[in-house]
Amino acid sequence: MNSALSDRGSPLKLLGGIPTVATDYSPIWDLNPSVWTQRAIELGYRSRMTEEFSILGMVQKGWVTGLDGKKFGSVGLVVDCPIVYRFL
Repeated sequence: MNSALSDRGSPLKLLGGIPTVATDYSPIWDLNPSVWTQRAIELGYRSRMTEEFSILGMVQKGWVTGLDGKKFGSVGLVVDCPIVYRFL
C-alpha cells in the first residue's frame, strides 16, 4: 500500500484462488496487509512475493508482520473486487 499512497504504483494484490479454477473463489476479499520486519530488511530478505503461501511462510518465520508490527491477518476491511478477466 505504501507504493500506492506515495504515487509510486498500485499495491500488489494476491489471490488465494482463481475464478473458474478454485472452487472456493469469492469476489469478496478480506484485506491482510503485510510489512517486512526491520530485521528482514537489514538481512536483505525483501522481495516481491506474488504467491499466498510465500507470504504465509515469511509470516511463520517472523520476517513479515501485519501493520505496525501487529500480528499478520485481517484488518477488518472487506472489498468487493470481482475479477472480470480469466487468467488461465
